[in-house]
Amino acid sequence: MSTLSIRVPAARALLRVVRVLIWLLAVAFLITEGKEYLELRQITHVAVFTLLFFLANYQLNVARFIKDPLIAARAKVASTLMFLASMFAISESGMDQLIASYCSAADGSSIQISPLAISLCSVVWLMGLVMVVLAVASFEQFLPLLQHDWHQPEKA
Repeated sequence: MSTLSIRVPAARALLRVVRVLIWLLAVAFLITEGKEYLELRQITHVAVFTLLFFLANYQLNVARFIKDPLIAARAKVASTLMFLASMFAISESGMDQLIASYCSAADGSSIQISPLAISLCSVVWLMGLVMVVLAVASFEQFLPLLQHDWHQPEKA
């Protein structure tokens, strides 16, 4: 009987691929965000907030089970960064609502171009930028920790 041999890529190569994909996703998200500011769709902001919040929760739960204090501390820092990114995501949603309330045209279909609208849109875009930077920094901090054998039973 012949055996089917499947070659699994090395963990380091897979980690590099994941890191590149995270950066590509971050750039794609920022481009989409720029487009979305003109349309003021909020569903994406709430979905991103939820996703980032759950990722922060996952990272914190992993940190609870890590035996090595140094690795656990790094996982907690990554979780904090992801939590802050989720707070920026939900703050963006609130700012977009503010823009929609005070800066929309009479028919409600577009934003009036005014100094207030431009400054608020700039603040929202900067919040999105900070959110993406925090999320990517969290991933950069957390992903290498997954390579460690952190779930070993404590030595007697």
